[in-house]
Amino acid sequence: VNPPFAPEMLAKMREHLHALIKAASGPLSFVVALANWKHAEVDRLVASPFLRARLVIAQEDQRWLDGSSPRRAPVETLVVVLQNEAAVSDARYAATPAKLERLRRSC
Repeated sequence: VNPPFAPEMLAKMREHLHALIKAASGPLSFVVALANWKHAEVDRLVASPFLRARLVIAQEDQRWLDGSSPRRAPVETLVVVLQNEAAVSDARYAATPAKLERLRRSC
């Protein structure tokens, strides 16, 4: 999930993801990527009871594509993983340090 960086949209996204996770009968995970900026809505997302992992990718450690042209990322990226207990307890879905490191290297 990569939401628009508007506080109202972040709040609606967080509420919707929480509702989906609560209602899920099987493993469910969301990986949310957004700018690492100081804001109450970002803080609420990081404080989620479903937060299983958090990763900050430094601006200099990532590249963005503009069409087919790579360019420097303008901001640090915050990646959060929200999961229900069924996802956490299943090794295929669990957010492990090794998986997070592979994600970091892929940026």
